[in-house]
Amino acid sequence: MRASRRLLCSVPRLHTAYNGALASGRLRPDASQQHAVNVLAQLESGPPGPEGVYLCGEVGSGKSMVMDLMYES
Repeated sequence: MRASRRLLCSVPRLHTAYNGALASGRLRPDASQQHAVNVLAQLESGPPGPEGVYLCGEVGSGKSMVMDLMYES
């Protein structure tokens, strides 16, 4: 099961999607979003670890957007 999830969202794809959104102006640089992208990318490429993460933050901080990017990539 874990191997199939790696095919759906690899580190390069998630980072490429995030960086593309920044470059196009769709997103503004945000340290918290970048950190979330890095943590989510580690889940897919790193050694076995937690099965998920809990994203928390203020309304409008980009939690859902980061998850949408992960899903899309």
